[in-house]
Amino acid sequence: MTRTWSCAVLATVVLPLSLVAWGKSAGDKPGAGKPAYETFPVGEVTPALVCKSDAKWSYHVYLPPQYTADRTWPAMLVMNPGGGDPGTLDRYRKGADFNGIILAVSVQSKNGFDDAGKAIVAMTNDLPSRVAADPDRLMSSGFSGGARMAFGLAAAARSHFIGVLPCGAGRNKEDLGNMTVYGLCGTNCFNRWDMACTDRDLTGRDSRLVFFPGVHEWANEDLIWEGMTWINASSLRGKRDPPLVKDRNALAAKMLEQINADLESRPERAFEWAGLLASLGATESLKAKSIRDRLKSKPEVITYRAALKAQNQYVGTYFATKPSDWVANTLPKTALKDSAKLAEKYQGTPWEEIFRRLGEPAQK
Repeated sequence: MTRTWSCAVLATVVLPLSLVAWGKSAGDKPGAGKPAYETFPVGEVTPALVCKSDAKWSYHVYLPPQYTADRTWPAMLVMNPGGGDPGTLDRYRKGADFNGIILAVSVQSKNGFDDAGKAIVAMTNDLPSRVAADPDRLMSSGFSGGARMAFGLAAAARSHFIGVLPCGAGRNKEDLGNMTVYGLCGTNCFNRWDMACTDRDLTGRDSRLVFFPGVHEWANEDLIWEGMTWINASSLRGKRDPPLVKDRNALAAKMLEQINADLESRPERAFEWAGLLASLGATESLKAKSIRDRLKSKPEVITYRAALKAQNQYVGTYFATKPSDWVANTLPKTALKDSAKLAEKYQGTPWEEIFRRLGEPAQK
């Protein structure tokens, strides 16, 4: 049995579309009514695959090393504002390998292209006929204009998406329901107002906005890996379907291994991941809760929690105002004073640079 899902609005492009049928549920094996999946090398980005329905559109795919075609896998659809060359997916491969996520990037979709929405929908339509992608575990991601397209795609087929990982741009007021959004933004990105306003208005319990020292640019592979893991893990909380329980338990084991590896070198990440893992209901959750409780008293974690709270308050005050404030690109004098005080307070930690740069003008 198959199911058709429809999309009416994609980003700023209005398209009366009916997307192709996908497999019914997670973990289904190919069979009657399901496509015979094609074979591609795992751990490699494919050459451009031409969409069957319209040869004008094409996309690249990356299959994680653990991929097999006898079950379905979560998939992340990626949009690059400059067009999707194969290298676009390189920064996502670490997250894909850790989580078992299929990646796809549109070749033609880019900023300033009137048919960008059609290119993305063609890719989304074509993907399930080529590889075993789960219809109810889709994610979208992109940078700048690609991030806006990612929001539009996820909102247009909201019941099928578990999250959005935008970098360097926020949404266009799309309704995302309780979807998890893990935003990544450079401290001096001109869209920091836009992203802060998006984060302010989100309702997903696990949604967050992470700043890194930088301008209007892609986040690095580690930040993207953390975001992909956060979205994937959040989506598996409370699931009872056997295939999803199996995936949750496999991910939980990997997360616990990473948490233990981070205890000394990255205790703040260990603390955050332990908190998320503790909420998943996996076998490792009790161990994760115990680790989190122990980490609470670690000096680095105490500093991290205080600095994160201070950052969120600062961003909420000075950037979660209105998206159009990027045009003036000015902050009140109190913003510079507050950022200087915070940079001094957290001198000698990674937060020093973040707070200092947040008080400086954005770069257009």
